[in-house]
Amino acid sequence: MDGWSTVCRNKPHFAFCRLFGVTGSRVPGPSGGQVSPVFTSTGYSNWKKALEKKSGFVQHVESKAHLHAEQAYHSFTEAKPVDAVLSDERERQLSQRQVLIRTNRSILSRIFSAVRFLARVGLPFRGHDEQPTSLNRGVFLEMLTYLAESGDQILANHLESAAGNARYTSPQIQNEMISLIGSRIQEVICDKVRRASVFAVLMDETTDVSHREQVAIFVRFVGLDDSCVSRIEERMLALVETRDVTGQGLTDLLLATLEKHGLSVASIVGQGYDGGSNMMAASKGVQASISQLNPAALFTHCFCHSANRAVINAVCNKDNRHARNFLGRLNCSMLL
Repeated sequence: MDGWSTVCRNKPHFAFCRLFGVTGSRVPGPSGGQVSPVFTSTGYSNWKKALEKKSGFVQHVESKAHLHAEQAYHSFTEAKPVDAVLSDERERQLSQRQVLIRTNRSILSRIFSAVRFLARVGLPFRGHDEQPTSLNRGVFLEMLTYLAESGDQILANHLESAAGNARYTSPQIQNEMISLIGSRIQEVICDKVRRASVFAVLMDETTDVSHREQVAIFVRFVGLDDSCVSRIEERMLALVETRDVTGQGLTDLLLATLEKHGLSVASIVGQGYDGGSNMMAASKGVQASISQLNPAALFTHCFCHSANRAVINAVCNKDNRHARNFLGRLNCSMLL
């Protein structure tokens, strides 16, 4: 019975050598021994031999061969399945990708902040010579270099190790960032205008230094500040290039800009333009065309242009020689 009890207690061990023992193979180690085919394939035909105290099951469960097979069994059952290993590897790769995404977003945020700062204060971005050996590479690149040298290690690593096509410092990338920032500003302005329900439009055209005609379009409305106090706000909505400065051409441009930003002509209650015939003409001017679409859009001659005309008329009088000379010298000093 003692031998049988030992067999019963070790019954779970029977499968170890059957599954993981190799007949005739030597177990690693100086006294490893070999695995008998009785426990791997053939089995016993006589239970008396199987239950002998100095052989059979009792001796086998204490042998090196059996312990090695048992260890192999536990290694197999406790190891992660292949799909779990693949899943862990995928999670590791996703984790690394998320870290890379957060780092890239952090870098872009820093560059966007520099672009936003320079645009807000009206400083030029580019330099005449942006080579690494240049003493002045332009405000934008010099600003990024200063931030990196001042302790921003993430930005410093990016500028030092990023590929040439992924540094986000080229003029094309800057223009794209400026465009994105401008689009977001326009969205905020339009949201305020829609909350105000009604608004006025102001428009004026001018020629830039490259002789391109540009039209500035403004909206004027009553908004709420951070303290929920009403105040009049006047914001530039768009600066658009055009080749048609006729009354109809400027009207089409204004209507297209309002439609692009989701603003309705029916919400216009005021118009403000200069005294040009293309603006204030009673039949073909912009104010007449808008008034036909919305009679509530009251036209008012621009006060700034009115003041400008009043000053010009005053200084052109031969009796106002001192005023004419003063404004002439002031204009020359501004051009220098």
